[in-house]
Amino acid sequence: MTVSFRPIRPDDEAFLYEVYASTRLEELALVDWDDAQKAAFLRMQFTAQHKFYQAHYATTDFLIILRDDVPIGRLYIARWQNEILIVDIALLPPYRNTGIGTAILRDLLAEATVATSPCTSMWRNSTRPCGSTNAWALPRLRIKACISSWSGRHDTCLGFVASIQLGASVSLPALLK
Repeated sequence: MTVSFRPIRPDDEAFLYEVYASTRLEELALVDWDDAQKAAFLRMQFTAQHKFYQAHYATTDFLIILRDDVPIGRLYIARWQNEILIVDIALLPPYRNTGIGTAILRDLLAEATVATSPCTSMWRNSTRPCGSTNAWALPRLRIKACISSWSGRHDTCLGFVASIQLGASVSLPALLK
């Protein structure tokens, strides 16, 4: 099994919609809507999320996750000066709980751990160099947690489920709980 990535293309929209819709099946099972209403809702939410990500994360790598050259998911990742931000990661249902997502997260943790770019950070309204005692100046990996808005405008991001300081011991199972 080989997992690889490629940038999204305009002809990937149907696949990206399929991935998005697969992440919403459990919650849509709880509403008393017919299939047409669910499909309309999913299309509206997907379009809003996709446009939002493209507009607000313009420098992000928007990637298709491939297993043996077959598209199985998406990974949207921003690599900034002193952090890596996972904007979005999703796999189609048959590929969940197979270790693929865990392997991707481990690779990103390893990448962030060896990040050596010079950095500064804001702490108590002052800029401090990376060598300071300010822990947030260390390179880090952030994982964004978003929920979908029932208002139909766009997904609402509540914050980050994890912000991992690198240079410290990280327990991946604890992170994935």
